[in-house]
Amino acid sequence: MTAIVDIAHIQTHCVFRRLCKWLSGLPTSVGLQPDAITAVKIIANNQVKALVIIQIYACQRQCICLLRETLASPRWQEVIAAGAVEAARRRVLTPPRTANVFSLPVDQLRAINGPRVREMIAAGERDAEVLLDALGTWPEQWPEGVPVRLSFLGVNLTLECDMSPRCVYCNQRPVKQRMAAEDWKALVRDAASQEGEGPYLYLTGGEPLLLGEALWGEDGLIRAATEAGAACNLNSNRHL
Repeated sequence: MTAIVDIAHIQTHCVFRRLCKWLSGLPTSVGLQPDAITAVKIIANNQVKALVIIQIYACQRQCICLLRETLASPRWQEVIAAGAVEAARRRVLTPPRTANVFSLPVDQLRAINGPRVREMIAAGERDAEVLLDALGTWPEQWPEGVPVRLSFLGVNLTLECDMSPRCVYCNQRPVKQRMAAEDWKALVRDAASQEGEGPYLYLTGGEPLLLGEALWGEDGLIRAATEAGAACNLNSNRHL
């Protein structure tokens, strides 16, 4: 089955589990007692039901049948026979490897809060929830010496859509200001210039394909983002 996944809940759960694993794996001299380690594991297991939300959208078989039907249409057969698809394939850039959306937040939280948590344990703190809260809380002000890195960047390119009536995804509040294509490129390049691997870029709308070649063309946002080091995912209603 193909699923739409609530990525915020999935990421929260995975980060939580990784923090629990790190916390329970500290050396014995400064680590948790066995009962506290057990408490950590119980908390983590209970989070599975509370934090993971998966909604089934459509079965894989339906998606495959729909794709086959589309490619079998006279218009697509003409495009394929003319060699346009193969020509496009040769020009496609290979998406770069991006920062892991689960491990990067854990690495940053460990760098920021790890020393303090070790001090708490050394001072006698054994309450698993207290330690996890200290380890998993982001600071109000980013500390010096810890690079700011993005693992995920969601970009709402447009509020325009070709569907009528619109689906539930068009739930954003309209704004008067609009960013031009070059502004989006500058934003993505800045995000991808971070130390290490670039972010995973999620492009949505409205219907982002309405931007045309400004999105997918030779000088479009997707190519610019890929060249800068960000892999792209496009969220489309597939009507265009």
